[in-house]
Amino acid sequence: MKTILSLILIFLASCSLAQWHWQNPLPQGNHLNDVFFINQNIGWAVGDFGTIIKTTDSGDSWELLESPSACTYQKVEFLSCETGFVIGDNGVIIKTTNGGISWTQLVSNTDQDLSDLHIICPNKIWVCGDCSTILHSSDLGNTWSIQYSGSLTLNSIWFNDVYHGWAVGGTENIFLTYDGGNTWEERTDKD
Repeated sequence: MKTILSLILIFLASCSLAQWHWQNPLPQGNHLNDVFFINQNIGWAVGDFGTIIKTTDSGDSWELLESPSACTYQKVEFLSCETGFVIGDNGVIIKTTNGGISWTQLVSNTDQDLSDLHIICPNKIWVCGDCSTILHSSDLGNTWSIQYSGSLTLNSIWFNDVYHGWAVGGTENIFLTYDGGNTWEERTDKD
């Protein structure tokens, strides 16, 4: 009886040391929230639990990339094949300068969930999210300033040029700027 009990304990101990590896579906099984292609071949997708995947063959195959955070990522956008940004929950903004091989977590100055990202040029990047949060970077994402905050959830942000931009959220809330986000005017679809 002692021999059987000893064998069972040895078996359980060896099972507890086993490494788990994702098998199916490949390359991962988490919910994806956004996709961005820089050209017809190279693209990235992001999603729940820090998921970042990349393709170099028009999406025929995808590679799972390492992520510095396990948060839910909402949006991905790249300036080039090398430089890109991902935003997500809890104010997370990450940046890569090598196509996603490695990522650096940036200081966003907020803990609000972030939902959208828009890049006009390397020096003009805007992000929006919960509590009417609008963030701006003018130095390739190295530093971020809060341009606006309130009580609404903003879902999308868009700029035509470095001066004229819009952020929207809820059922009728529209914010607009004519000065690059230095001031934001709140409108509703009833205005």
